[in-house]
Amino acid sequence: MLQSETVKKYDTYKDSGIEWIGEIPQEWTARKLFGLLKSIGSGTTPKGNDNYYDGDISWLNTGDLTDSYINIIGKTVTNIAMAECSALKLFDKDSVVIAMYGATIGKLGILTFPTTTNQACCVMSCGNKLNNKYLFYVLYSARDYILTLSYGAGQPNISQETMKAFKLCCPNINEQQIIAEYLDKKCGEIDRVIETEKAVIEKLIEYKQSIITEAVTKGLDKSAPLKDSGIEWIGKIPQHWEVKRTKYTANSFDKGNGITKEDVVADGDIQCIRYGEIYSKYDRQCTECVSATNLDKISSPKHISKGNILFAGTGELIEEIGKNIVYMGDKPCLAGGDIIILNHNQNPIFLNYALNSIYSQSQKSYGKVKLKVVHISASAIGDIRIAIPPLEEQQQIAEYLDKKCSEIDKAISDKDQVIEKFTEYKKSLIYECVTGKRKVV
Repeated sequence: MLQSETVKKYDTYKDSGIEWIGEIPQEWTARKLFGLLKSIGSGTTPKGNDNYYDGDISWLNTGDLTDSYINIIGKTVTNIAMAECSALKLFDKDSVVIAMYGATIGKLGILTFPTTTNQACCVMSCGNKLNNKYLFYVLYSARDYILTLSYGAGQPNISQETMKAFKLCCPNINEQQIIAEYLDKKCGEIDRVIETEKAVIEKLIEYKQSIITEAVTKGLDKSAPLKDSGIEWIGKIPQHWEVKRTKYTANSFDKGNGITKEDVVADGDIQCIRYGEIYSKYDRQCTECVSATNLDKISSPKHISKGNILFAGTGELIEEIGKNIVYMGDKPCLAGGDIIILNHNQNPIFLNYALNSIYSQSQKSYGKVKLKVVHISASAIGDIRIAIPPLEEQQQIAEYLDKKCSEIDKAISDKDQVIEKFTEYKKSLIYECVTGKRKVV
């Protein structure tokens, strides 16, 4: 599918006058979106009455948009809400929806059934001048351009007026349908490849976790006699191992000190790690930090040393709370706020694997309540029970896991590259078709 192919072109082209499109086929026209729609609108979020929710009418939020057809709606409103909230409207099946602000800005969907929406959804119903699937693909292709039209610093917004004035190029309605059907077929093929690759990645991640858990609870010697650890999450362990609470491996627990986004500078004189970076920037360990700051700008700086294990004390998901990395760098480094620092007397790489294993994560998550923000304390981390082998065996396990995990990470990286190539091919294909760079008919 990614092999070179002969692309059919139209006979003659002209300037569209549209920045993101450039030239279009001579017989196509450039139009404002509003003149091609039957209707455009948005809804609202009903407030002040418990009788407004959990009814029989679907209520779409921007989080439901997945750049695809909308099959499942997680929330509903009642007939009472429809009667008392004039801004609530029931939009037609086959309407195209775009998210107008927030983290999902630009996300798209096509309604497969009539639904209401909140105020962040812009819903466009097509008449006899515009094919709804063709519009979907146009907006998908133009997303980056549409985002340049947004306003607002903290939370970018696009308005209905922006969408009304949005310009696109239009072939006749029959050709729109042919292009949409072609893209449905080709994008379906691409999406199936991407989903297959994603499924393989999920399997590789599960395999990696199983290898880690097996190694940090059973060791590498398959013939070693086992005993019951007495801990449900751990199961059996080698007879010569012992179970300890993490606090009994610790020389000390400490907490990082606040380093704001403004404190992070490209030419800083000391490395730093902020708690969010533990989730987003690092996997297992850190030798070179992605961020730096200036030491004289940080009051009460918290230094970390090689071998220290760093836990994210705050997170959004119960299942990931308390993710940890081990700092293995030689350069001075600071820990930001909401980082718990474990200074210990074990092999740092082994201990980091053990504390990131499935059985340790189960203990971190146990009893946590799903909230917008989840916290874990140094005391809770100290109470995590882990299986401890002798130091020499810890070193062997650490070397084994580094090798195996690197091999799996390479396989995952290869799959990610395949996904990236097919994703880019899909974007390019859609752009070429909806701007007339590729002739489908």
